Amino acid sequence: MTPGCFEIDAHGFCLECFSGFYEWNNLCYSCDASCATCTDSTNCLTCNSGFYWTITNGGLCTACPSGCATCDSTGTCSSCLSGYYLFQSNCLACPTYCSSCTDGSTCTACSQGILVSNLCVLCTDTTYQGSAGCTSCSASNNFISCSQCADTYFLDSNGLCQLCSSFIAGSIRCTNQNTPTQCLYDYNSTLT
Repeated sequence: MTPGCFEIDAHGFCLECFSGFYEWNNLCYSCDASCATCTDSTNCLTCNSGFYWTITNGGLCTACPSGCATCDSTGTCSSCLSGYYLFQSNCLACPTYCSSCTDGSTCTACSQGILVSNLCVLCTDTTYQGSAGCTSCSASNNFISCSQCADTYFLDSNGLCQLCSSFIAGSIRCTNQNTPTQCLYDYNSTLT
């Protein structure tokens, strides 16, 4: 069976194609990516999501403006893609690391980091008392509280990650500022 063919006749010729394909000389061909249905490679009957019909683009559909999931026949956005919010019929980008937001300063979900003061913040962001080496954290009183540090760091009593070698000369790993567990040129994972 020919790809895209919905119905064939007794001779193996395609009589009807699936949506997104058009029939020409008893074969099915893909419509343009902008078309949901089409009559041929340059004429859409209906548009795919994220596209709209306009006479200025010949027979093909035109892409909605950046960030729009759906738009009307004038290119005015009616819904936005993830990471954008609708403002006066335009889709504007959410703040950094937000996967969804209600406006340009209020995140509701993060693609990276955690929510702190309505923004998505990485555990390493020092603006919110994060620290280098912090791999897991939570929000506490609009600041970051680190709960886990990277391999060569330790968690101090203030909830900050500190680099072992900054406190113990020649150390690679440690449990605190006074207790090394592996030193430079020590190929075992723990001290012997």
